[in-house]
Amino acid sequence: GFYVSSYNVLVVCQDNRVNSDEEVQWTANDLDTLRHEAHHVVQDCKVGVQGDDRLGSVFNNDEDWKEFILNSGYTREQLNAIAESYASRGADENTLIIELEAFAVANSVNASTIADAVRHYCGS
Repeated sequence: GFYVSSYNVLVVCQDNRVNSDEEVQWTANDLDTLRHEAHHVVQDCKVGVQGDDRLGSVFNNDEDWKEFILNSGYTREQLNAIAESYASRGADENTLIIELEAFAVANSVNASTIADAVRHYCGS
């Protein structure tokens, strides 16, 4: 999946989809992707305005961010693997921060809380 701020588009590529215009039964991975990408919407609204291609952490300081990431259910090895995957594709430091945060949110925060965050930061 992906989120493109400037186009206000969130896409989930469903695991079991055969045709591009046919929605299929959502898998656990599809829902995980939706939570991850929805958090990018929150990150977009938190920094600047939605649609300005500026995303940032929802945390106000590095210590709170680090504590959340380390308590998200991922091991340090898994977090390092995620960071290394993005870094190997040229991700800068901010991209690593927002991606690790979105993975952690998707893994440890329920969908209704993420929806509340979207409403809080982005409006109704």
